[in-house]
Amino acid sequence: MKKLTILFAFVAFVALSLGCVAPVSASTEEEPMINLFASKSDWMQSTGNGEITFDDSGITMTPINTIGTAYVANKMGQGKISFTYQVEYAQGVDPFKSDQDNYQVFFGVLFSNSPANIVSPNAALSIPWEAPGGYPYMLAFDTEVQGNEPDRAKQVGLTLRRYQAGGSHDYTRWSSVEPTDATYINDSGVKYESKIPAFYKPVTLEQCFDTVEHSVDIEVKNLYTAKGDEKDAVQIDVWFDGELCLTVVDEMPFEGEDLGEVIELDKRDADGYIALYAYDGFNLTDLSLWDYKVHFKSFQVAFGESNEGAAPVTPSTSGGGCSGSIAGISSLAGLGVAALAAVIMKNKKR
Repeated sequence: MKKLTILFAFVAFVALSLGCVAPVSASTEEEPMINLFASKSDWMQSTGNGEITFDDSGITMTPINTIGTAYVANKMGQGKISFTYQVEYAQGVDPFKSDQDNYQVFFGVLFSNSPANIVSPNAALSIPWEAPGGYPYMLAFDTEVQGNEPDRAKQVGLTLRRYQAGGSHDYTRWSSVEPTDATYINDSGVKYESKIPAFYKPVTLEQCFDTVEHSVDIEVKNLYTAKGDEKDAVQIDVWFDGELCLTVVDEMPFEGEDLGEVIELDKRDADGYIALYAYDGFNLTDLSLWDYKVHFKSFQVAFGESNEGAAPVTPSTSGGGCSGSIAGISSLAGLGVAALAAVIMKNKKR
């Protein structure tokens, strides 16, 4: 009887080794969140006339025109970004409201900033139009209206942008507030796209520009038809104060340009830097309006699967989770196990 037990154990070992008899499920544990504010030296700053300060509660940004700081210690492919922020205004300045005009203020988080022509990271990564070729995404809290079209004027609040090669205002945007499928002309005469997200719940100026502390989560993952997804795309989900407010399925590849030539680009092919950015374009004649601050009180990232070298895998047609010659060996191993078991049981009956 002991010999039969040993023989069965040996046969099972051979079957598992060669045949992938019992597929092992992937780990479902979430990647750990890393505090990106733990080290000031991991950030590079571009302050201009504004100010960026580190303190016990995180980073405070006081912008004059454009300022930003880029996290350069590591790139992110897929993953999750979580942060909290709170806006502070100068004394006598009211929080922004949707019915107010002439506010040109916004701030946000850039990610997937992977410029091909920047070999080493630098502070310019925090300013989208100073990093040509990067095509970064930006989750923007946006008061900015370009072009003065009536529909566009309503699309302020929480917005996702994907910048073009030269940055500035020629971007693709998905607004959480009254989005449209349209092409607009910005104040510089350049076309930019507006698209309707796969899901959206309005986050208005009154919500995201008040003086309350808010939490934001951004999850980035790649989709591949070769892996069974409906589209080749980058999917970006955004939660505001714990509620899902935006899902963007950005189909890949998309048309970009390089040195004036139209090229196809795929954001799933490279990892990119993360940055914080803020802009203040208040009227120069009233300097009291310039003094507003954005306090980023926490900033954590779970670095998921890298985009670099993560080409899609064509599903196997041989079944059982194995492919090629291994699958053939698997079938033979399975037949061998069955045959050997039959012989053992026959001998046992004798």
